[in-house]
Amino acid sequence: MYTEGWVSDPSQMQGASRADQVYKPGEEVPETGVYTVIHDRHRASHVATVLKGKRFPSCARCGLLVQFVLVRPATPIGEDSDFQQMPDAPNG
Repeated sequence: MYTEGWVSDPSQMQGASRADQVYKPGEEVPETGVYTVIHDRHRASHVATVLKGKRFPSCARCGLLVQFVLVRPATPIGEDSDFQQMPDAPNG
């Protein structure tokens, strides 16, 4: 798993698994999950939850140089069958 550092040559990611894919600001988030956020020198890497279909954001400090790597996919609780709303039971 990729957790630290800056990938200066995106071509080195050729053939990488989805878990090692590096995403950049403006790209569509392919999968809801926990991502490592890799900044350009001003801050240590950290994790954040990002939702599928949104766009990866730019950083207020390092702008478009921030990168994202999927750590683990996650299902939003509302999409988990064990937590979907059940219709109210009829009054008896």
